[in-house]
Amino acid sequence: MTGSATEPTRTDPRRVPTERTEPWQHELAARTRVRGLLQDLPAGFIVFEALELPRPTIATVDHLVIGPRNVWAVTTHVSSEPITFGRGRNADTLWAGGTSLRTVLEAADWEAAALADHIGFAVEPVICIVAPGLPEPAFDFYGIRITEPSALVRQVATSTADFVDVTAVADAVRRSFGAEPVTSSAPPTLGAPVHPPTLRPTSQRRHRTLGARLYALRSARAARVGVLVALAAVLVASLPTIVGVWNSVASEGAERITAVIDDDALADGGVDTVPSRGTTDTPTGVRYVLSCPDDGAGWEIEWTWPGPTGPGVVGYTVRTRSGDGATVVHTASVWTDPGAPPPAARVVDPAATEIITQHRAADGGIVATATEMLAAPTTTC
Repeated sequence: MTGSATEPTRTDPRRVPTERTEPWQHELAARTRVRGLLQDLPAGFIVFEALELPRPTIATVDHLVIGPRNVWAVTTHVSSEPITFGRGRNADTLWAGGTSLRTVLEAADWEAAALADHIGFAVEPVICIVAPGLPEPAFDFYGIRITEPSALVRQVATSTADFVDVTAVADAVRRSFGAEPVTSSAPPTLGAPVHPPTLRPTSQRRHRTLGARLYALRSARAARVGVLVALAAVLVASLPTIVGVWNSVASEGAERITAVIDDDALADGGVDTVPSRGTTDTPTGVRYVLSCPDDGAGWEIEWTWPGPTGPGVVGYTVRTRSGDGATVVHTASVWTDPGAPPPAARVVDPAATEIITQHRAADGGIVATATEMLAAPTTTC
């Protein structure tokens, strides 16, 4: 009896499992990268990470950066698609390819507000987006700072909000969450703060701005629905008249129709009265009032309707661009109601701020753009 050799195990190459990177792995790698970047913050900053907000929520703040001039709640988001601004009715959100980031924006804003309520200090939201591309390396979007990883440290390190007692905020975080910082250094001597550290003017102002934005968005959407309903009602009510006129015209023959068209063309002079994009001769810029509501808190700008709209223009969108190139969008959608201006905004350096007024058509397209430098005040604030 002869023994048979054992046949080696064969593996079908089609059945070999392939390694797959799950979305959570990308998010974890991005948060680890952000943690490494925050290690480069200068002296005077303290960083906490993975702060779990109390139940019933299951939200977690990725990183909390406490600095001498502001407190930031940093949210890390990963996208495989480039980030773009929304247009028209979607101008109130950012897009990653065809996916809206509205949920990400609202969650970051809510987490910063909830964290502020727990520790008793103002907290501002910032979203660090890891994506193939952003409209700009860093910009403000309705009170939320958006930045790519390469610009994150500069954004949180050069903030110019109210002075912050770094030690007091860090102690409040320790008491509320039982957490210890992952990076810290002794804060520099700043002198007397402009405001007592327990006041929260920045957070309250931002929440009012967010509320005004949401109210404006809901009002604009309700107005659009109302216009559509009204147009439908008018069309239904006018349908018998339209049918009667059509029958009357048809009975008079095609010659009569041709004559009517020719008469209308002659009366109008044969000129198309709808302007093409960019044909506004002298685009006007938004009007504004620069004031100092609180001494030492910085300048505030309030917006005023620019004046009569030009041909084909239904409203305006307003942006500002600072000397470092950062752009702030101040209009949630097209501003069409003179009595409902965009929320007031803080201006860090009026002398280096440019106002950009875009004249918008009904379809959201830009008819013309007016730019002007903000008039520098002669006093300090």
